[in-house]
Formats: sequence, structure tokens, C-alpha cells
Amino acid sequence: MSTLRFAREHEDEIFVRNAFIGSLDGFEPPAGHRFDAVVGIAPEVHRFYRVEKPELTEHVRLVFPAYACEFSGEETLDEAITRYRMLGLTDLGRAPLPFLKMRFANTRTRGRSTNQGRGLTDPQRLGTELRAIEGGAGSFVEFENRHGKVWRVEWHGAWYMTEWDTQTGTPREIGIGELIEFAWHVCTSERSAEPDFTPLTYVVFPGYACEFSGHET
Repeated sequence: MSTLRFAREHEDEIFVRNAFIGSLDGFEPPAGHRFDAVVGIAPEVHRFYRVEKPELTEHVRLVFPAYACEFSGEETLDEAITRYRMLGLTDLGRAPLPFLKMRFANTRTRGRSTNQGRGLTDPQRLGTELRAIEGGAGSFVEFENRHGKVWRVEWHGAWYMTEWDTQTGTPREIGIGELIEFAWHVCTSERSAEPDFTPLTYVVFPGYACEFSGHET
């Protein structure tokens, strides 16, 4: 009931940024849930009653509790349909699935994006592709968050990341653990700016080459 009440009070605001899949944060869910937004699904996206009572379809908007990080406000109709299918909105116990786009090419596996530009994906797939470029010289992964910020990661003997849509972006070496953490932060952050990360501190000890395989997990 709290979702429906919020939607009725803020219907115009929910769809003001996007007529296909609109969202508004500020939602306070019932105890035991972590949702912070409500999403509205337009008839062009959900297509309910299109078979049994098609005359009703255009008059029906669906609303669900959701997470603010799941929407950019700039989704096209095709992207809105894809997100609607991806999110599993009827699962009230689900975790957030942040809005995320990706494009990649892997010179080692020969895998690459088949879509033009960056396509919608999920953080797990992004993590898989970031790990997979290891050892593939010239391989890259681009990812975009809901604020339209883009980062590009390339493999040149190590992972190098740069903010792709700025003139001053300088590639910096980054470990895979920090990279995965960074990607999650920028996809769930309320701010469009890049979050600050404290540089790692390394403690160095002498040792013998025979003591290490180089493949330790």
C-alpha cells in the first residue's frame, strides 16, 4: 500500500524525466525493506492486457518499489523494455541492480560487444569482462553509470583505467579488486562525480623467489 500511496501522491513527478520508465526517490519502504524509490512503467513498456483487453493497455501504468541507482532517466523505449525485463520488479526481497552500460573487446578470447555503442548489462557481467581482459594486450572494457559518466579500462601488462569523457583523463594502473569496488561505487553513487579512493599502502618484506608460485589466490 505504501508504494501505491507514494505513486498516487507523486505520479506526475515519477514520469517527469522519462515517460517510459520513470522513477522518483524519497520513498520510505515498510520495515525490513531497503527500497528508496518508486518506478512507474508505461503501457508501451509493460503491454499488460494486450491480448485479453487491449483497449485497457494504454490506460494502465504499473508501479513498483525500486532503487534510485537502477535508472538514468534517459532510457529509450527499447532500453526501458530491457530494464523492465531485467529487474525482477515483483521480487520484494531483491537486491539493487544498478543501471550500467558496457562495451568491450577482448583480444585474447576474441569476445566483443555485438551492439552498437554501450549496451545495458549488470555488475556481475562487468566484473567477468574486466577480469577476462587480463593477458589480452589492447583489450578494453568501457562502462557507463546512470549519470552518463564513462570509464575505460585497458590491459597493457596491467589494468589501466581512465575517465573516458574528459580531456584531462589520465590512465592510471589499478588492481582488479580496487577496480571492481570502484565500478560498484560509481554505479550506486548518488553523485555524478568520481568517488575518492584512498591509495593503498604497501608493506614490503625481503624473501626468496622459490617461496612463491605467482599463482596464489
